[in-house]
Amino acid sequence: MMLSSAIVSVLTFISQIQVPAPHGGFLVLPLVNKTFLWVGCIFTGVLVGAILLGLVRIHQNRQLATKVHK
Repeated sequence: MMLSSAIVSVLTFISQIQVPAPHGGFLVLPLVNKTFLWVGCIFTGVLVGAILLGLVRIHQNRQLATKVHK
């Protein structure tokens, strides 16, 4: 999750998106200067996080299956 958050942060910085609120989330959506690009950056980070979580789960399930068969 830290990696996906970092990806969103870097994409937001590179795109020069300004979020003037000190907190985040979709409640500050009206304050963002590039709304659709910001939402796209968030979805990109979510996608990366979901893929990484899926890979971790697959790895855990394989380890569990090998322990059960021993």
